[in-house]
Amino acid sequence: MLTHPAEPMYFDRVSEMLRIIGSKTRPKLLTMHFHTRAGASISEQYIFKGSEDLRIDESVMQAFIRLNRVMGSQQLHAGHYRQFAQSELAVYNVVPTAAYGGMIQVVARAPSLFTLYSQHCAQHTPGDTAASTQGKPQPVGLQQIFADHAKQALAKAGLSLTLPPSKWPQAVAEKVYNSLRNTVPSNLLHTRLMRSAASSAHLLIKTQRLVQSIGMASAAGYVLGLGDRHLDNLLVDLNSAQLVHIDFNVCYDFGGVSQIPEQVPYRMTPVLAYMCGSPHDSLGKTPFAMSRGFARAFASTLQFARMDRDVLANAVVGRSRFRPFMEWSWIEEQRVCEPPSNDPTLTVNLPLPSSLSDIYTLEEDPKSVSTQEYIERTGLCPPHAFWPPQDVPMNLSFTEVPFGWRLAHGAVDRVHARLQFGALSSASQSERVRKQTVSLWEAATSTSRLSRMFAGWASWI
Repeated sequence: MLTHPAEPMYFDRVSEMLRIIGSKTRPKLLTMHFHTRAGASISEQYIFKGSEDLRIDESVMQAFIRLNRVMGSQQLHAGHYRQFAQSELAVYNVVPTAAYGGMIQVVARAPSLFTLYSQHCAQHTPGDTAASTQGKPQPVGLQQIFADHAKQALAKAGLSLTLPPSKWPQAVAEKVYNSLRNTVPSNLLHTRLMRSAASSAHLLIKTQRLVQSIGMASAAGYVLGLGDRHLDNLLVDLNSAQLVHIDFNVCYDFGGVSQIPEQVPYRMTPVLAYMCGSPHDSLGKTPFAMSRGFARAFASTLQFARMDRDVLANAVVGRSRFRPFMEWSWIEEQRVCEPPSNDPTLTVNLPLPSSLSDIYTLEEDPKSVSTQEYIERTGLCPPHAFWPPQDVPMNLSFTEVPFGWRLAHGAVDRVHARLQFGALSSASQSERVRKQTVSLWEAATSTSRLSRMFAGWASWI
């Protein structure tokens, strides 16, 4: 998605008019004009934000760019990966201008999954309104839709309608999820892709590209612990058949310590799963014979990331240790249990979220296995791995280390844990990646996990 990467662009001017986007932080949308050496004029839209530390987004974009370079260089020498020569992770320009702001390039002609869902609802709502006749998406209240289905399930179960979702029985949570899932056709995304194709052959090519893009983006998101993947943060470029991730404020596994912890390694909800099939299907029969494409794209991206793990973990993520992101410094230390005063060298542990206690696939205590093994088997980060090991810089006690530095050090350790193979042969590594691809798919598509996600995440779409 980088605009004209092969030739330099020279800045001309900024448009006199700008538009204020009506969101919580009220960012500004403006148009910047450039020209090339050949004299061609180019216009790009940028969003200026003044209340977020865009260095987080920049670090994720740099990680994506690094992975694209590694995969591009290796594809020329490995025949097994030549089929991915036309695929890459979607990236765009992120320019931090201060600790609390910067500008982000607008990804043009790429509607979000929420926009596609809203348009579907507008077209299938009984009684055509003026807005639906004009093709404009109707406002869809995901929270209200969730609440309506939840009230019915709670009433049938004889439970209080005010009972919070974290205290619902697992059977009730899954019943609400299945009820919501039946309201949205699984082929929603494929239908839109089919409308954008010129022929059946063109549709096949687009489907293959989109499945590969989903697989690569899912693997990259898993490696970086990317969270907050709700419908507005996933864009689909129907022309190039690419999945585009935006807004990376919640990454490096911090979605697992939110008020309602995220419980999946990456987003693979019914609409996306319909496109990709299942890695369990060795023959690739369901649907569109695309399951093998997703599995190969996911496994290949994961293997390339492990080949380049030192650069990804240390150069890209590790730089936050020298200047921690502002959001990390704002997190209150009262949310965690500090070590006893008589032993300040103990590793600090986050409290175990109660909503996760019934879905862990490990029978052992999380502390009894390594972080790497726990992540590989569950797709989640163990609570005790949100903190660095006992060594601290400058011979300071653990409680004297700056809070942001501790979070940054823990983020680097978790990325390393996902990319560490140890002393294994190439054949053993490939088999391990294949098994991990299947286990992570199971975790991402698990009904017990998806039914416990935040309602605004819309896990049923």
